[in-house]
Amino acid sequence: MNAFRLYEEHSSGGLIMNAFTAISPYATMHDDVCTLALEKRTSMVLIPFHKQLNELSGAGVLDNNPIRSVNRNILQNSPCSVGILLDRGTLNTNVTLSCKTSYNFGMIFVEGPDDREALAYAMRMAEHPNVSLTVVRLVDHNMKHSVNRDLDMVVISKCKIAIAGRKQHVYKEEHVKDSVDMINVIRSNSMENLYDLILVGRRHDSNSPLFMGLTEWNEFPELGFIGDMLASSDSNCDVSVLVVQQQMLGSDRLMVSDSSFNSKEKEVSFSIVDMPRDDRVHPVAY
Repeated sequence: MNAFRLYEEHSSGGLIMNAFTAISPYATMHDDVCTLALEKRTSMVLIPFHKQLNELSGAGVLDNNPIRSVNRNILQNSPCSVGILLDRGTLNTNVTLSCKTSYNFGMIFVEGPDDREALAYAMRMAEHPNVSLTVVRLVDHNMKHSVNRDLDMVVISKCKIAIAGRKQHVYKEEHVKDSVDMINVIRSNSMENLYDLILVGRRHDSNSPLFMGLTEWNEFPELGFIGDMLASSDSNCDVSVLVVQQQMLGSDRLMVSDSSFNSKEKEVSFSIVDMPRDDRVHPVAY
C-alpha cells in the first residue's frame, strides 16, 4: 500500500489509490478479487506469481501452493484482464519512478489477444518519459492469415505509429520458423538480461509450429509457454516478467483444459473492509 501511495504522490493527480483488506480462506479468495474487480469496473487485476526468490538465503525459491491455486482461479474467473508478475527484483529501487533516469522494458509479441493486450499496456507504459520500450515481434511467414492475424496487424501498426520518431523506443522483427528458433531468440542475452521488465502474452495456439511440443515442458501453465520459459529454473533470465491475459469470455473459460484450474465452489462468506485513508507517505524499506 505504501508503494502505491508513493506512486500516487508523484502522479500529479493522475492516480487515486484505495486500499482494501479482504478476509477469506484460500479456496474462495478469488471470489473477493473478482467481485471487487467487477464492482469497481477494473481493467486489470495484477497478482504475484506464487514462487518468490528467497531473499534470506539469496538462492532457491519459496513455493506457496495455496497462492498458486488462488492465481489460477482468478485467471479463470476474472471479469477483466489479468497480469501475473514474476518479480525478480529488477524493478526495485529506493527512488521513485519520476526520479530514476530510465527503465528499459521489453515486449515479446507473437500473436493473439493476450499479446495484443500486453502490447497495449506496454505502449501505455512507454508514454512515461523515463521508460524505454523495445517491442520484438516474432514473425512466422508460414502462418496462415486469419481474423487474429488481421487484428494483430492493426495493433502492430498503431504501435509503429505511436513510437515513430521517439529514439528511446524500438520496434524490430525476428523471423522464426519453429519452436527452436523462437527459444533461441528469446533466450539470447539481449532478450533475457537487457531489460528491467519483459511483458508477454499468456495464451498461444499450441498447434502453431512455434509452440509445437512446448506443452510437454510447460511447468507453470498459468504463465503460458513464453512466461514459463522465462521463469524456468534452467533459464538464464534474471529479469522481472509480466504475463498478461486478456479478459476471458464464456467460451474461453470452457477451453481451459488444465484440471488444476478448476475449483469446487463453496459457499463461504467473506468481508471487504475499506482501509482508512492515511495521507502520510512513509519511507519505503528495501
